[in-house]
Amino acid sequence: MFRATGLTMQPSPSTDLRLPHYDRLKQSLSGSHLPALDGLRAVAVSLVILYHSGWMIPGGLGVLIFFVLSGFLITWLMLKEADRFGAVSLKQFYIRRSLRIFPAFYVFVALGLSALLFFHKHIVWPQVLAALTYWSNYFQATHGDPNTLF
Repeated sequence: MFRATGLTMQPSPSTDLRLPHYDRLKQSLSGSHLPALDGLRAVAVSLVILYHSGWMIPGGLGVLIFFVLSGFLITWLMLKEADRFGAVSLKQFYIRRSLRIFPAFYVFVALGLSALLFFHKHIVWPQVLAALTYWSNYFQATHGDPNTLF
């Protein structure tokens, strides 16, 4: 199974050490979408949204899951780009991310504000402005978290 070559052990050429599902995993990762992760992403985002809506659930767990998934997906996309083109263009990467994230974010803000206005809920306008300009963490660090959806 293994043969000694100097100080290291190398698999013999006749031995296939691939995992049982290696080919299926390789085929799944070669696509442009990983549908198996959609459910996990939905759970993570739901935990965060429900927490910010006032439910007593672990919103931080949703953030953690989302960050792990995002890190995996970003790394996966960059490795695919490097494999395909020989390099990664950070400029193009950030343009693609912006075009994907910004529209959904601003729709969420518009719907969230509409719901708060419709149900006559208190709106912390400086917090909304901080969210729209991606300064929420700084706002919360200096003013606390008013827990109002944003």
